[in-house]
Amino acid sequence: MLAFLQSSDGGLGLDVARDMATLEAMNTALVKLAETDVRDLAGHRLEAQDFHALLSPDPVREILAWLNDPKAAQDKMSAEQWQAFCHSCKDKFGFHPAKDGPLRAAELMGSRQGGWQQVWDRFREAPRRYPNLPGWLKKAKPQDNGDLFLKESDEVWPQTNETHEAALRIALKACDGKSAPVAIAKVKDLEHVHGKRRSWVWADLDMAPLAVALKHLSTLAEICAKPVAGGSLDDLVAAHVGGGWTADAAALDALSMVDKREDTEAVQAVVRAIYLP
Repeated sequence: MLAFLQSSDGGLGLDVARDMATLEAMNTALVKLAETDVRDLAGHRLEAQDFHALLSPDPVREILAWLNDPKAAQDKMSAEQWQAFCHSCKDKFGFHPAKDGPLRAAELMGSRQGGWQQVWDRFREAPRRYPNLPGWLKKAKPQDNGDLFLKESDEVWPQTNETHEAALRIALKACDGKSAPVAIAKVKDLEHVHGKRRSWVWADLDMAPLAVALKHLSTLAEICAKPVAGGSLDDLVAAHVGGGWTADAAALDALSMVDKREDTEAVQAVVRAIYLP
């Protein structure tokens, strides 16, 4: 087969490396190789990774599918495809699925180093395609061990987001019974800390409802910080129509973002403190 690929006299005239890894990869991909347009192979030296790519053309998508459900993903592959997938992972990610396992893959994905940044970015684009992946990331998070330099705000770890949500819940509930100015100032501070979590993948997966509700509570705080129009009833009506109604909308929007009782109570505490007066 190698002679046919290389020969310019009756063969394909391709430039193929002769090392053992390339020869083994070529033999593994023989069926797919026979179906491939020779123009896609010409113009550069063919090595092991080129033949593996014939059977594993998108290792980023494949590693996400495998990490989401290792057994199901492997069962869908032929023996040749699985072998090529393992080689591609080794070449591109420094990781061997069969030898290292999904927990190690999740740990490497969380590091976002080298090719693993691509894996994270692809997951970030469509996280709902991989419902089991957050569980692996949660298991793979390195232990704190009291390290003062640990980046607790790192968005890749689900439990970091959970910790921030719990802290936000406590802070919002603490607004209950506070004066409007105090609650308004607190909401502004909380928005500065937690607003960035709305760009995290966990918000897309509905795992940061309080951070999302905080956006509307911030709008409510901004509107309610302005003095209420005085004078006649007509003045009050004009002020409401002219923009005061957005406070009503913000309160309703904030409440619509939460489902759990404890989260609803936290949002209600802020609404009572700021909106009711």
